[in-house]
Amino acid sequence: MPVQYVEARTPEPELARAALTELGNAAGVAGAAGVTDDGRLVALLDVRPAAAQDGGHAAWDAALEAASARDVQVEPATETSAFVADLPVRCGFAQVLRGRVPDRPEFERVLRADGEWLARERPEILGGLLAWHDGDRFTLVVCFTDEAAARAGEAKNAESPGADIDQLMDDVTYVELRGPWTRPV
Repeated sequence: MPVQYVEARTPEPELARAALTELGNAAGVAGAAGVTDDGRLVALLDVRPAAAQDGGHAAWDAALEAASARDVQVEPATETSAFVADLPVRCGFAQVLRGRVPDRPEFERVLRADGEWLARERPEILGGLLAWHDGDRFTLVVCFTDEAAARAGEAKNAESPGADIDQLMDDVTYVELRGPWTRPV
């Protein structure tokens, strides 16, 4: 699956949101994308070959251009999997985690157990997508019904099998997307 993490600065967040909406309407484009409060366009996209003639780049290239994107970074993923459930069609709020894990098998074991628990105990989590980049680097997008429900649900995390998962990750960054665009991969 040709999933890529894309991040760029945009001086006009509203233009970026409009470009992402148009991207979401493009045939063959799936994933999650949004604009942070500080004006970063963040996306984890699967641009299927049917969506573009040039190997899948035209759709998000056009979206980046329409959003006046600067300092564009692209990182291809080597593997992907659903987290809790597949990406939902609608998502009110998303968190994007990026980092590195020294022990990927242990991280994946804890993440699976945590995902099963979250599916039962945190109904505000609609689903997500985990992408691996070059072995030990990852991007995880988690979609929620809305921000208030996500914040309220965080109080339950101490009970989860993944309560100590932070100890398994290095160089982690967290990004929040209000009103993200999603389409199941």
